[in-house]
Amino acid sequence: MIDEASLPVWQQKILKQLDGRFAQYFVVDDPDSLLAEESLQKALLDNGFQLYFYEGSIELRYFLSVQVMAVERGCVISVDSDSYGVEALPYDLLCNSQRLSVALGDCFPDLTYSVLKSLQIEELNTLDEALEEYTPGQMNESASCDFVLRHVFKLAPEIIQTSSDILRSLLRLHYRDVELPNVLKGRLIALLARRTQFACWPLEDVVSSKQSFFAFLQRHWSSYVDEVVASLKLGVREPRPVYQISGINDEEYIVLPFGHDDVRIYIDNLFLEGYLSPIEVADPDRLTGHWCLVGVLQDPDKELKKRITGLIKLCEETLPAEGDRHQQWQQYVYRWAELSASYYSNLNQLSVEQDIVDSYIGLQQRVDEQFSNWMLEKYTGLHNHPPTNPVMLHHIPRSMAREIDGDSTAKTALILVDGLAIDQWVTTRAELDLDIAIAASVEESAVFAWVPTVTSVSRQALFSAKAPYQFANTIGTTSSEPKAWQRFWQDHGLKKNQIYYKKNLGRDNVEALID
Repeated sequence: MIDEASLPVWQQKILKQLDGRFAQYFVVDDPDSLLAEESLQKALLDNGFQLYFYEGSIELRYFLSVQVMAVERGCVISVDSDSYGVEALPYDLLCNSQRLSVALGDCFPDLTYSVLKSLQIEELNTLDEALEEYTPGQMNESASCDFVLRHVFKLAPEIIQTSSDILRSLLRLHYRDVELPNVLKGRLIALLARRTQFACWPLEDVVSSKQSFFAFLQRHWSSYVDEVVASLKLGVREPRPVYQISGINDEEYIVLPFGHDDVRIYIDNLFLEGYLSPIEVADPDRLTGHWCLVGVLQDPDKELKKRITGLIKLCEETLPAEGDRHQQWQQYVYRWAELSASYYSNLNQLSVEQDIVDSYIGLQQRVDEQFSNWMLEKYTGLHNHPPTNPVMLHHIPRSMAREIDGDSTAKTALILVDGLAIDQWVTTRAELDLDIAIAASVEESAVFAWVPTVTSVSRQALFSAKAPYQFANTIGTTSSEPKAWQRFWQDHGLKKNQIYYKKNLGRDNVEALID
């Protein structure tokens, strides 16, 4: 049971309105999907309510008859009024339920709506805590941005004065895989651009995109290593940071402060996890004893052992706990995939390193056990998250639909590579050898499959944008995918000739099909 007094104030405001003594059913106008917050959902369950996010009257009827009436519980029906009108719900249900509205503006009246709307639902709890502690009063958009940057994202623009300051701040942001909302990116870029010391920096790129930022670091790593070699000859361990670009020929002389204590702590992990790639240098023995060897190619066998050992240690230290949110597992899975891909790709060489084999197998058992325990506690609430940032397979088409909504010329495509494990994907990605500019524009994210994670369940959830109980009649086959895909997009306003489905895509002329 959740102690409601321990919940953030904004959640307590909502729960006070959802009292089962007043009604069995509540229809909630919830345009900001506030009811999707994990601890709030748990509190509703503890209070005897099922939670349902409205997507259509037929689906709602089915849910009420199967999931609610059968267990004699109440139900809170969240309606995204930006997509559906509350009046679209069945008339008899509206007559026998209590109606209310919850909105960001009511829960956080001191901040502007444009800033509030940009935040993820989980970030509201941190914001609530900061507001309770500092009580800043009414704020305009700029002040709201500054408050959120400082207290939610731990970015204080006023203290970012040097190249090491900006690298440390961006590493802290991007390495945690935190997506800064556009309104906050714009504010942060504008504040940093006022400083002459950052006049030549590509602020738009390094602030806005994680991929662009890591490509920026990769591009300047070799210059740093070259300067280290030159500095060591003079008896200096760390070169002086420089950021100069000639206005005449756009010639650049850039040495980033990778060796600064606040920056260096991230760099080892970036090379371990594959965000950065080691480079070749002539006579790497010249760098013996210097930390930058972590990003320099050396003897392949030593390199492999060093990377596997480092990844095992990192995966042990960052293994999510049972109470962690799903985002921790979505981040961890890439780290684990890098380790698994390196381990199994080099199993013949590693078989003689019994300590590494034992460590990997022991860690794998811990990961399986920890994830199983986490699933039993947290998995049931995942499907209720809004599709804005997809959490489960069936959210993906709805997220795609939002991207092209209102743009008659926009196009979108879903390419499904069935049966490709994530450790196989990181191996494939490394072999693609994408140009840095292209790689910087590619964004990756993970979603959870439905359980059981078999082909017929996962594929149908993906193509139909529905939960498995909604396609019970075809649960064991994939033959209904074309109709499900077409039906979804027709329901979102597309004509039949604007929708395309093709199976076994790789056996045909792919370029012709894309055209």
